[in-house]
Amino acid sequence: MQKRYQMRSNNKKDQILQAALKVVEENGANHLTIDAVAAFANFSKGGVLYHFPTKKALLSGMVEHLILANEKRMDALDPVSYTHLTLPTNREV
Repeated sequence: MQKRYQMRSNNKKDQILQAALKVVEENGANHLTIDAVAAFANFSKGGVLYHFPTKKALLSGMVEHLILANEKRMDALDPVSYTHLTLPTNREV
């Protein structure tokens, strides 16, 4: 029996995306199904499909969610702490 994932977010789409990420984290990408996400999110399958009508839409939402989360982390960094970093030039490679 799969355990239900306690959600922290109030936004239903965010809850579903967090559950999808948890499914992948705990069970691997091969086990990412709408049913598994619904079980982790404590939603009905129809509730998940209302927000993400296909698995492709869910995957796109997951990618966007991860990108936005990383952008927030980068914005929170002190710019002085990483401004000295540069990309290598052809001469340095």
